[in-house]
Order: sequence, then C-alpha cells, then structure tokens
Amino acid sequence: TGRSKTQRDRIKNLLELIRTMQEEYEEGAPHEEVLERANSELNMDEKTVNDQLDKLKMKGDIYEPRGDVYRAT
Repeated sequence: TGRSKTQRDRIKNLLELIRTMQEEYEEGAPHEEVLERANSELNMDEKTVNDQLDKLKMKGDIYEPRGDVYRAT
C-alpha cells in the first residue's frame, strides 16, 4: 500500500482511539483531546497526529461533523 507497518499501525490505533472517544463525547472526538490522548496513550507527537488525521479524512475513515471534532465512518 506504500505505507510502512509503523504508519499502518499508527493510523489503525488513531482510528480506534477516535472510535472509543466518540462513545464518550456525544458530538465526536474533540481535536485537542485526540491530540492529548494520542500523545499519552499512543506516544504520537502533534505533527504526527495531525498528519494521520489528514490521511484518515482523505481515505474517508473519519469526518468532521463540525470544526475540530472527529467521528469515524
């Protein structure tokens, strides 16, 4: 797929985190909270998280029902 196993794992783990968080937050996973939890739980820095979020949006795996809130499809 042109992505390393590490990249695929990051994307998969971030998607799972968003799915978990959207159960906790009615409107979806807030961006700032995604950044914090991805950093603490997945050891991902802010740039990496934002890059992976962009990839998930481009693939259609997540969307933003409103600015800075994410939901998995």
